[in-house]
Amino acid sequence: MTKDFIISKLLGPHVLPPLPPFPKGRELAITKAGDIDADYSEYVPEDKIENTLFATPQVQPLRLKLQSENEWWLIPVEPMIGVQGKNILVKRDVAKRKTGFGGIKEYWTQGDWTININGLLTDNAGRYNFPRHDVLMLIRYCTAKEPIDVKCPGLQLLGITRIVIEDYQLPFTKGPENQNYSITAYSDTDWKLLLKKKTSVSAS
Repeated sequence: MTKDFIISKLLGPHVLPPLPPFPKGRELAITKAGDIDADYSEYVPEDKIENTLFATPQVQPLRLKLQSENEWWLIPVEPMIGVQGKNILVKRDVAKRKTGFGGIKEYWTQGDWTININGLLTDNAGRYNFPRHDVLMLIRYCTAKEPIDVKCPGLQLLGITRIVIEDYQLPFTKGPENQNYSITAYSDTDWKLLLKKKTSVSAS
């Protein structure tokens, strides 16, 4: 035997309040970004603007070169570059200090810049070929046992013209024509550690 579910028996003398009117449907207001129309001539001369593999202007083009070479290699697709800095401090704790708290910090020197480079190597010919040439070029720089000269407007602003690569990764990437990569590097300076001692010649 089935029992019918009747709301009026549950509510009794109570009456539900009227429901508010539902909002009328309307079209979504989607704003399209449109074509990129940026004027880079304010920052870089027009004849010096580097283009990506897809013929779009690069804001922060990155060029690499071994110190034993003369030609620069422009990464074909503009990578994302992040920079992190730090100061190296010497801390001294004062015993039985009666006023204040904490230790004494002595500024020692500025540490190396940590540079994170993340990007994509791809083939834009539409044949879905693996970007073998560009991957081998990148690996060549990552495995080089020498500092690497770099040219990038953002890095040059910080005085970074040379880096040393510590870590690099080529993770699994979707698509046979694509290969992601990530690089961790540090800024490098040409230190002259060997100094010649000047000898004074006394007049006889």
